Amino acid sequence: MSTGTTKKLLQIKVKLSCRAILSLANFVMDRTWTGHPAKEYDRVNVLASTKDTALLVIDMQEHFRESATGIISNVRDVIQTCHDLEVPIFYTQHGHKDIKVDGGALAKWWTDNIQYGSASWQFLKEIKPYVTKNDIVITEKTRYDSFIRTPLKQKLDDLNIKTIIIAGCITNLCCETTARAAFNLDYNVIFLGDGCGSFDQQAHQGTLRNISIGFARVVSCKQLIEQLNKS
Repeated sequence: MSTGTTKKLLQIKVKLSCRAILSLANFVMDRTWTGHPAKEYDRVNVLASTKDTALLVIDMQEHFRESATGIISNVRDVIQTCHDLEVPIFYTQHGHKDIKVDGGALAKWWTDNIQYGSASWQFLKEIKPYVTKNDIVITEKTRYDSFIRTPLKQKLDDLNIKTIIIAGCITNLCCETTARAAFNLDYNVIFLGDGCGSFDQQAHQGTLRNISIGFARVVSCKQLIEQLNKS
């Protein structure tokens, strides 16, 4: 076999290998979350109750529509259930009034920061009708962590909340950071696997696994609704 033929065969093998890897990656990316990502870490049975639980819907805003599209229906079902059962609901809206003043390190990572009060700052049109006058909206959020520089903790404590259900965007940024912060503030945390969305499904899956190891109980929206109806 000539050297030229050998090189061509190697090139063909490399191309086929790359195609196989891309096909596998696309398969993984297209998969939706259907259950607990790390069952072996499901050590603490954190359950939602209508007595001391609150739903925290993070940044379901027009700016994050790409990440939110696949979870809107699930999140609305959870919101409606919480309204029906009188479970307190908190919403956050991330936005900057002056990015040079309130942007911090986050402003260096993103070039499309959300201007407070802009069209992209508004709640998703599919979510806005579900925000009622009895819900609590946190508009001071300027960091991934929903607790930093906001009245969230004080308002949760005023209602004697012990367990926080986390839904919204983005799974691997604001949702994950807030879940970890809530855990470190000694709240019980329930993380909705199909009620949090991201533009990066691999990062989404990674967060679900990491969170389930030592920070939160990961459940589906359907499982949560069943828990609340039984409590």
